[in-house]
Amino acid sequence: MPKRGELATRYNGLVCGEACVRIAREIDLGSVLQLDSSAAPGGKPNPSALEDGLEALVAGVYRDGGIGAARRLVSPALGELP
Repeated sequence: MPKRGELATRYNGLVCGEACVRIAREIDLGSVLQLDSSAAPGGKPNPSALEDGLEALVAGVYRDGGIGAARRLVSPALGELP
C-alpha cells in the first residue's frame, strides 16, 4: 500500500507533459499517429502532439475496455496501482 501522498505524486508524474512525451516515445506512438505538417515538422511529431496522442490513447482504451484495461496500460509507467 502506498504511503500517504505517494499515489498522488505518481499520478501527477504520469500526467506531466514531459512524462507523457517520454512514454509516447517509448511505445513509438508517433509512428502510428496521422498528423498534419504543423504537428509533425520534418515528419517528426512535436512533443505536444505526442502528449495529446497518449492522452487520447488512454481515454480510448478506458472508453472501450473499462478501468481494468486502462489500468493495465498505464501501470507499467506508474508502478503497481492499488
